[in-house]
Amino acid sequence: MFSLTPPSGKNAAWTYTRLHSFNKTTDGKVPGNLVAINDTSLFGPTFEDGHVFPNGTVFELSPPPLKTGPAVETTIAPVGGTQVISNGAGGLYVLGYEGFYIYDLTPPTKPGDSWSQQTIFFSATSSIGCPVSRIASDTKGHLYGTVESCGPSGSTLYYYIVQMVPPATGSGLWSENVIYQPSAVSAELKQDLTVDSSGILYSCQFLPSGDGVIFTLTPPVSTGSSWTEATYFTFPNAGYPIAFEPLTGISIGANGNIYFTGGGSLITDSVWEVSK
Repeated sequence: MFSLTPPSGKNAAWTYTRLHSFNKTTDGKVPGNLVAINDTSLFGPTFEDGHVFPNGTVFELSPPPLKTGPAVETTIAPVGGTQVISNGAGGLYVLGYEGFYIYDLTPPTKPGDSWSQQTIFFSATSSIGCPVSRIASDTKGHLYGTVESCGPSGSTLYYYIVQMVPPATGSGLWSENVIYQPSAVSAELKQDLTVDSSGILYSCQFLPSGDGVIFTLTPPVSTGSSWTEATYFTFPNAGYPIAFEPLTGISIGANGNIYFTGGGSLITDSVWEVSK
């Protein structure tokens, strides 16, 4: 893990600082994303190959005591994953390797005590499948993910966007609601989801025709009704660029424009902006 500090002068080089090196023995390897859920620390997962923690870890990176040198790493959970996001209550949701599980990680009430872990999704008990995208959350405490599932023959893959809802009372596994399935069975829907401040979901898909599509899903006014799909932007298979495919989920800028990476048969991978 490293940081890049911008220069004070124009056209000067950024300053590289190593924060932490994973040793594969006591803290795993292949770190995922980083999030800040308080004013002092960064949190992230590893998902592979630690000898002490073979399933990876969730770690906390704190500033060095003397404000110089590597950050201080602390393992806060013995089972890691590929992504962490804030749970809105000072803790983390952790997406497990290949979407096999999602768990809620809650900080201790006393410094030095252990974090508590509660599984909220487990693929073995899911009636749909495993998330193949990163998860996203809205302001109402729901989680969203793109799920991949085999058809009856085991050869056809189906994609769904799923909303996960916590139990009305107590704890336990969350319920899963399918809110979207592409009309084209073979459409690929693997990119990460983005949720804006009004609860609208943004996603990308690659259609059998070769078209790359950015679309939105607007939540219903009444509970139980259907979400409303709308095409936000289409990159046609014919013309410019040819066979364009969105490669990642999107980010929404402060100006309302959206940004993502993509490529195609006649264009190299690049970063794109779509204006409102």
